[in-house]
Amino acid sequence: MNLSTIPKEALERIQSHALARKLGAISGWSEDQFYTIVAHAYGIPYREVKVEEVDAAAFHARQNFFVRAGQVPIKYYPDTMVVSECEPWDERKLQEIIQEFEAGVKRVLISSRNYDLLLGRLTYYKPGKVQVQESTAPKVFFPNAAWDNVEEPKILLEIVRRSDLMGASDIHLEPGDGYTRVRFRVHGSLLVQRKLAPRQAEEVMKALKLEAHLLNSQTGTFQSSRIRTELPHGKAIDLRVEVAPSVDGGDSVVMRLLDFKSINRSLDDLNLPPSYYRVLTETISKTSGLIIVTGPTGSGKTTTLYTVLQHLNSKDTKVITIEDPVEYRVAGFSQIQIDPEKGITFPNAIRSCMRQDPDIMLVGEVRDEETAKLAVAAAETGHLVFTTLHTNNAIETLSRLDRLGVDRYQLQTLIRLVVAQRLIGVLCPHCKTAREIKQHERDILARLGMAYDPAQIVYEKRGCSHCNGVGTSGRTAVYSFFSPTDAIREMMGTDCPILDIIKAAKEGGFKTVMENALEFWLKGVSSFSEVHALED
Repeated sequence: MNLSTIPKEALERIQSHALARKLGAISGWSEDQFYTIVAHAYGIPYREVKVEEVDAAAFHARQNFFVRAGQVPIKYYPDTMVVSECEPWDERKLQEIIQEFEAGVKRVLISSRNYDLLLGRLTYYKPGKVQVQESTAPKVFFPNAAWDNVEEPKILLEIVRRSDLMGASDIHLEPGDGYTRVRFRVHGSLLVQRKLAPRQAEEVMKALKLEAHLLNSQTGTFQSSRIRTELPHGKAIDLRVEVAPSVDGGDSVVMRLLDFKSINRSLDDLNLPPSYYRVLTETISKTSGLIIVTGPTGSGKTTTLYTVLQHLNSKDTKVITIEDPVEYRVAGFSQIQIDPEKGITFPNAIRSCMRQDPDIMLVGEVRDEETAKLAVAAAETGHLVFTTLHTNNAIETLSRLDRLGVDRYQLQTLIRLVVAQRLIGVLCPHCKTAREIKQHERDILARLGMAYDPAQIVYEKRGCSHCNGVGTSGRTAVYSFFSPTDAIREMMGTDCPILDIIKAAKEGGFKTVMENALEFWLKGVSSFSEVHALED
């Protein structure tokens, strides 16, 4: 039993029971003795629950809820839900289940070993008859379950498995004062999952560094790697691992889960407005020019670029990508990983690739003047060049390239399209709450000149079992397209201020990411808090 995971108040309540005083120090209790005392302390019956007793249909109908609450349903009556659990000290779970099912709750206490067994056999099977496999039932990591029965060398696998189950994009392992915190980034929000005791954290780091071929003896240094791990149900997960030193001691780790489904998509899956879809398909049909995607880290630029490149990939087209790092390996692409220690830099790679007769080039990111000028030169010499920049909006890309020393007269003819994008949360349809538009929101809409119905109903996040309590059920990209007209191109070839170009573009129908995001809000797709967080 890992007593460090039990709240102090709960330990005091357990140890103060009369039966507990007869058994001596809690550290010397057996598992059965521990749960027997817990049952007396909390007034809950304690017994073993067989997997055949579980209401599998109820579990799978609300799997996210039961996983998050650390409970397994036994029987669902019209006015009462009977659940089994191994951590009865979290009173919030009672309120959650009462609210979720609008029913009373009867609890049965089970051991953590019993809990792990039930969850392992339920999670990867479909609703219906529960399949019992004594030797191969997978153990599963759940945030509110005790870890006593998970072998320490396997905790890393359990963390990865759970992050995949929740649809996380990143796993964070953060050392603290006497523990290591495990957090998942789900739909852009960081959710605390668990606190690892020092020994558990040590085993996790040892397993991680072994898998990633990192030096276990090196603590307090920066290390990067990539690993592939296979889950018991057959799914393979690729992880990009970044290790950094922490003043709290040990290493701070972030693992990015690389989802190949996100790039194995068609143009239709980008969910572009019809007008943007037409512009994109017309633009990428050209054989030369510069197409730039802008946005902060984590805004979906890689997904958009790879989706477009795979659309263009064919037997008679040569596609070369220059990236740092290469996140997704794609059949049919010639992919180059930047490695300054070996002399492989963006400028050197671009020079070399231009001599390899490409039709299409992806320059992962324009970071400096030399890379910017070479990317433009590649576009000038008959290649269709895709690249990324970090700018606040699409038109500001012109100023950024100007500061990097690129001649405006070159951009006048070479820029085919600039795409600015951000990701915003999509409201969970099960719990979003309706309200009227507030005055300060009306002021923003008026300032931007956006028309709307004064009686418009909008929605906000709440959180429920379907969305793991975050209020969103995924994220979607919001775009802003800047495709220069002939009139705009003439302005680009002069010393005309960027503000004048923006004004002219708006007169021609140009919309910023913020304006398009506000339209999503008015349509009930997202919340104002999600939209307002965008910096456009």
